[in-house]
Amino acid sequence: MTLVLISILMGLAAPSWQTFLRNTKSRTLLLQLQLALQFARQEALLRREVMTLCGSRDQKSCTASWQEGVIVFIDYKQDGSVESPSHILRVFQFRRLEGVLHWRAFPLNKSVCQFLPLGTTNHENGSFWYCPASGAEAAWALVLSQSGRWRIRYPDHGQIKDDKGIPLSC
Repeated sequence: MTLVLISILMGLAAPSWQTFLRNTKSRTLLLQLQLALQFARQEALLRREVMTLCGSRDQKSCTASWQEGVIVFIDYKQDGSVESPSHILRVFQFRRLEGVLHWRAFPLNKSVCQFLPLGTTNHENGSFWYCPASGAEAAWALVLSQSGRWRIRYPDHGQIKDDKGIPLSC
């Protein structure tokens, strides 16, 4: 009898536990991304150099994929490519990412995010958004302005829109 009762309670608790874990992973990714952006912006201000933040699979070069993590490096040529491994200041790895992290910049549509020595972006606004593997809707979006500041958006009626009013789709 006790075993049956425990089994029933575990069956009821398992879905909420999975939701809790999924939400915790999503929130952790958001915090890691904010830390990476803050680090890149801070280093641009302190060093008075252009800093680039980009997705990286091998932690050595930039890729269009932001899934495995990001690197922050001094970008002397301002072209979004790592000239020397010694220019990489920090690597942020996203462990066990079960969804997709997207980046869309405008108006120049760069695949990297750059901070200028004054802490502003390199003439770009942009949006990061995360789509969990379990859903067709974005869990959150981080909207970056040209001033180098950002804000977080959560779904409103199941949708998140960027500053141009374009839905961020998964």
